[in-house]
Amino acid sequence: MNSLIERFKTAVKEQLASAEVADDARSVRYYAGLLFVHPNHLNAVIKKSTGRPAISHIHQQVIDEAKLLLGHTGLSVKEIAYRLAFREPAHFHTFFRKNTRQTPIEYRRYCRVSLYREEPGTN
Repeated sequence: MNSLIERFKTAVKEQLASAEVADDARSVRYYAGLLFVHPNHLNAVIKKSTGRPAISHIHQQVIDEAKLLLGHTGLSVKEIAYRLAFREPAHFHTFFRKNTRQTPIEYRRYCRVSLYREEPGTN
């Protein structure tokens, strides 16, 4: 069972980090198909092992990838939304804000301020 969990986590990370994310790459059904298991089985195994449903892991990886793109690329929020397989940038905005309590623009601004903030004692 642990190999299924590791394969799932690897598949999610690789898929969402790729330049071409599949339209349904934010669904448990998608990863169950990649791993040749039933979606209910995949979800049950993940939840039993981690205490969180599979969709929660997918959403966390989407947020992690979005943060990486917002903080380290010049891609627009709209481009990031499309890259992460959101059909509408507004859906990405809502998803990001719901999961981080910040808008994508607020997060990007925070990253840029943090980047240029001087470290204590480096005068």
